[in-house]
Amino acid sequence: MFPERTTPEFSVALKKEREKRNLTHADVAKAIDIHAGMIGRYEKDKNDQYAAHPSQATWRKLNEFFFPEEVSTHTNSLSQFSVEQIIEELKTRGASSINIQW
Repeated sequence: MFPERTTPEFSVALKKEREKRNLTHADVAKAIDIHAGMIGRYEKDKNDQYAAHPSQATWRKLNEFFFPEEVSTHTNSLSQFSVEQIIEELKTRGASSINIQW
């Protein structure tokens, strides 16, 4: 999976993974239904004025596209925990409020 979306490592990892698979910005963008220019912006150095971070939803789509086997493993890993345990873990990671909908 990719590093957290707001870290400098994310942009490097995205570019490396895309190039390793010989994909263009347009190829990736089409696969996850975003504008091709955004992939380039995600890959830019954080000091570049046009650099951007993907939203959490887009980060998830990128992971599902590049690492489908890992995403399915991580998706199921929460099933072993109670809602209370998950909430407690989120609080220890800095969440001040949690909204659960189903």
